This record gives sequence, structure tokens and C-alpha cells, in this order.
Amino acid sequence: MLTWEQKRLKRTLGPQYAFLCYMERAEIRALLSRQTGGGYEILASLYAGALRLDMVAFYENGRWRLGYDLLGKDTPQSPEWFCLDNLEEPVCYQARDLEREMFDALDRTARMRDLSYTEHGFPETEAK
Repeated sequence: MLTWEQKRLKRTLGPQYAFLCYMERAEIRALLSRQTGGGYEILASLYAGALRLDMVAFYENGRWRLGYDLLGKDTPQSPEWFCLDNLEEPVCYQARDLEREMFDALDRTARMRDLSYTEHGFPETEAK
């Protein structure tokens, strides 16, 4: 069930709001139980205008772990995404409503960091 804020954002962003799940829960469970591996897998993505949250699996210290990558772009229409952060937010891939779970994590982060779904609001970085 979508929250009121999620419904409002979906109406505002139209096709720039999308949730994509690339692996089923059973596939994620199997991946996490593997003792070998390496690399990085995107399991699901929530696109919300100028922000995107990827649920990822990565191999670290001999085991697969889950995390969130926060990405942004200058405007919702810009083609290029850039990584803003790897969130310390707990990941619950078995949530009944994974889209809502990811939306809640993205919305909390956007509010805490004063990020916009529709406008450039990212800290400027100096070119080196």
C-alpha cells in the first residue's frame, strides 16, 4: 500500500517515478547464502525524479552483504546519474512491500539531507 507522500510524488513525477526489481526474493536469498563470489549486483531500483535508490548486494570479507546506494542527477531530465553516498540504512529485502520500504528509506534520506526530487540541490564539488 502506497503512502500519501508516495502517491503525491508519483502523480507529480509521472513517468520519472519507477520501481524496478531485478531479482526475486528467492534469488536474493540464494545469493546471500553463497559462500563464494565477488563483485556487485543491483537487486532493485527506485527512480524518483532527480534521486534514485539502488538496493545492492556486494561481496565483502568473505560474504555477500546488502546495502543502498543513493544516486542523483542535476535535473529529472538529465541522462547522467552520479553516486551521492552508500547509505548506512538497514536493508529488508523480505519486506512485504519492497517499493514502500525503499521509498521510506529514500524519503528519510532526502529529508535529512535536504535533497529535492525535482531540482539540483547537491553539494558542489571541486574538480581536481
